[in-house]
Amino acid sequence: MGIPEKPAVRILASVGANFGLIGAAIEESRAAAASKELQEIFAQSNYDYRKDLQDSLALSFSEISLPINAASGERPEKEQLKFLTSCPAATPDADACLDVFLTYFGYMSAGATTDYVPTIHMTAKLVRLSDRATLFQDQVHYNALAGSKAIVVQPAEEYRFKDRDAMKADPQRVTAGIQQAVRAVTNELAKQFQ
Repeated sequence: MGIPEKPAVRILASVGANFGLIGAAIEESRAAAASKELQEIFAQSNYDYRKDLQDSLALSFSEISLPINAASGERPEKEQLKFLTSCPAATPDADACLDVFLTYFGYMSAGATTDYVPTIHMTAKLVRLSDRATLFQDQVHYNALAGSKAIVVQPAEEYRFKDRDAMKADPQRVTAGIQQAVRAVTNELAKQFQ
């Protein structure tokens, strides 16, 4: 599974981005600091989001009686945020490969005055190994962007945060929010195969 190296905390329509290169640089600095704060929150909670994503995906598929096995080895660095060039078989008797990657993982705010909400953007493709035919391909977005053509999972209301200070003040709820988003997005993906 392709998973971003770090969780992100972004303001989608940031004010800084409207002020050219200097504003964009300031926004990137703010986003990097916010991402570091989220990493610290996860560390305080002993939360390994990479393991949670992989375990949740396996659990969601086992609940629909479609077990999946992770392919051995690391995903190539250049293919972390896109489909694999060659989808490997996880076991000798595997007949298909489910290729999954995330383009966004963390919290997002639509604007400077809107709440931060858990956000996950997952893309998946099922490829038959015998002839490399694509059997399924779609995106599942938890807290989707406007105009998205993905399968949309609406975010839970109880995990909204007014600002970063509110997130830092309640690390357990921040972690619970992202855990709930992980379950929701992996369950929704598995539902597509029922």
